[in-house]
Amino acid sequence: MDTKEATDIKRYSIKPGITREIDIIPIEIPSHHECFSLPHQTDFYQIFWIQEGCLSLMVDFNELQLASGSLLFLGKEKVRQFNSTSSCSGKILLFTENFFCKKDSDIDFLQKLTLFDYNLLRPSTITITPKENIPITLFNIIERELNIPSDTFQYDILRNCLHNLLLHAERNVLKQNYRNIKKDSNFVYASQFKDMVETSYKHLKLVQDYAIKMNVSKEKLIQSVTRNLGDTPKRIIDQRILLEAKRLLIHTNKSVKEISFELGFDESTNFVKYFKKHQKTTPKEYRQNFYFPLIS
Repeated sequence: MDTKEATDIKRYSIKPGITREIDIIPIEIPSHHECFSLPHQTDFYQIFWIQEGCLSLMVDFNELQLASGSLLFLGKEKVRQFNSTSSCSGKILLFTENFFCKKDSDIDFLQKLTLFDYNLLRPSTITITPKENIPITLFNIIERELNIPSDTFQYDILRNCLHNLLLHAERNVLKQNYRNIKKDSNFVYASQFKDMVETSYKHLKLVQDYAIKMNVSKEKLIQSVTRNLGDTPKRIIDQRILLEAKRLLIHTNKSVKEISFELGFDESTNFVKYFKKHQKTTPKEYRQNFYFPLIS
């Protein structure tokens, strides 16, 4: 770890010149492994379609094996690293919020999708079957549209196809993972809490703090979150803090002291105690002993 030069996780932005901020690019590993073999994040959404072979990767410390016919959905902030010994080919559909979101409800739509849900322990994947291949059909329509000259209709066609692709994929991933979410008032509280954790976990670490900001009782918040997200609010807050701590420990050479202050701890000793309580090891030991079982 000490030989690492970068002090931050590598971050990729949309390629300059892609004015539409949506594109489909081919992927072939190991040919393109140099672009993907280092830990990295993106500021755009990605949908991977594995057409041939098998792709192995790590996404925020989750090991994934994607076979031919799989779709993988990755949000903006997830840290991913691909196994250079994989052998696969396929395509990546990438798009930005600027492309998709033209009003507040569009942002809300993306944030509420299970496909890109940053509080799920594992990224969303679906296996395409002959009876449920509508996402692939829409994928292909988008690609054909991108390959013809732009006109006044193109943006709406691209966006509508992408919107429908996401809706069909959301239906499939819920069906394949047997998630049945009742969108009542409890769901609203849980959804608001989830969004607030993502933006506030560095300075709000107590359930009571979130309840006050949401103007709801702590008991009601615990009930709503546990019922809809399958875990307690405290554990979700802790998981988000620990995820960021692990990202910084493993993918950067920032000191434990720097990481502790970045995560909102007043003293580095408090961070060390917090980390050890949850991980049963110190941050330094975690960094020294960690390895990627899939990465050669």
